[in-house]
Amino acid sequence: MIRKFIEKLQNADEARKKRWLIGLSAAAMILIVGLWVIYLNFVLDKIGEPKQEAPSAPSGAGFWQVMRTGAGKAINYITGIIGTERTIIIE
Repeated sequence: MIRKFIEKLQNADEARKKRWLIGLSAAAMILIVGLWVIYLNFVLDKIGEPKQEAPSAPSGAGFWQVMRTGAGKAINYITGIIGTERTIIIE
C-alpha cells in the first residue's frame, strides 16, 4: 500500500510533489515543536521554583529604558574600540 503510494507520487507532476513536500514538512515541524513543548513543560515542572532569584532590572525600568541603557553601553564599547591605537609589529 505505501509502496504503491510512493510509486504513484514519484510518477506525479511536480506541483503535486511540491504540495506533498510542503504538507509533510509542515506536519513534521508541528510534530517536532509539539514534542519540544511537551518536553519543556515536563522539565520545567521538575525544576520547580528557584530558591534564589537572579538579579533583574529595577521594577521601574521599562522596555525602552533597558534598550537605551544597552544601546549606550554598545556605543561606548564601539567608540572605545575605534579610539584605540593600532600597532602593527613586523618581525
